[in-house]
Amino acid sequence: MTDPIIPIVPSTNELYDSLMSKIEPELVSSQVPLLEEKYKGETKDQRAKRAEKYKKAYKAFMKAFGLYMIDLNHKIGAYRKQAYASAEINNRSKEQERLTNLENTISSL
Repeated sequence: MTDPIIPIVPSTNELYDSLMSKIEPELVSSQVPLLEEKYKGETKDQRAKRAEKYKKAYKAFMKAFGLYMIDLNHKIGAYRKQAYASAEINNRSKEQERLTNLENTISSL
């Protein structure tokens, strides 16, 4: 059996940007500091509409994050199961080797 592969977990910023870039690119971490300058001349009505758009984007982000976590938990569970199976096979092999050595020792007496 091959060694189990550990699921790759991105950093917090990488994960946030990866998910948010598909939902609302203006809200990725590199763009947020630029928003005030970009929208400095907008009206209150425009600002309210943009705030509503961002609110929806964060709701969509939380849904995407939840799905990501479900998938990650499945991968971690599969990794754990494979790791235990690999360890068990390894232990069985070592036990069998010890038993064979013991049998050979007893036979030679």
